[in-house]
Amino acid sequence: MIQEFSPDVLVSDIGMPDTDAYIFMDEVRKISSIPVIALTACPEEINDSLTPDNKFQVHLAKPIAADELVACVATLTNRIRN
Repeated sequence: MIQEFSPDVLVSDIGMPDTDAYIFMDEVRKISSIPVIALTACPEEINDSLTPDNKFQVHLAKPIAADELVACVATLTNRIRN
């Protein structure tokens, strides 16, 4: 799907029903170097050890304000909102 749509940024929840984001990201990294934002309900677990091999560029704690997510996407895509 990533190759088909060519998104600028991928936003992924860490907790997934059938897998986890780290396994998912192993698959994504095989085909893309897209910047990735990881969302987590457990902000106390956010640290550099969660991002082995730079699978995620940013970890954000949920709930997240829309403007914070937009700013993060803009930063990762080097876009500035006017």
